[in-house]
Amino acid sequence: MGMIYSKILKANEENLLLSKKPMLNFKRNDTIKIKNKLRLAKNKINNFLKKGIKTTSWVVWIAGVSVVVLITPIAFQYEKECQLFEMQAQFFQAQQAANVPQLN
Repeated sequence: MGMIYSKILKANEENLLLSKKPMLNFKRNDTIKIKNKLRLAKNKINNFLKKGIKTTSWVVWIAGVSVVVLITPIAFQYEKECQLFEMQAQFFQAQQAANVPQLN
C-alpha cells in the first residue's frame, strides 16, 4: 500500500512541475491579432481623450463668453448706481451743512 501511495505522490509532483515550454506560446496569427487589438484599443483611448479635451474646451469657452456677455454689464451698472448713491449722499450732506445755523 505504501508503494502505491508513493507512486501517486511522485506522479502528482511531476505533473505539478512546470514544463520547459513557455507558458504563453502564441502562434504568428495570434500575435498579429493581439497587436491589432492593442492598436485598436490605443486608438479608441486616444479618440476618447481628444473628444474629452474638445468638449472641455468648448464648455470653458461657453462659460467665459457667458461671463463676459451677461455679468460684465451688470457689474458696470452696479458701479454706476454706487456712484449715483455716493453723489446723492454728498449732495444731501451739503444741504444739511447749509441749513445748520451758526451760533455766534
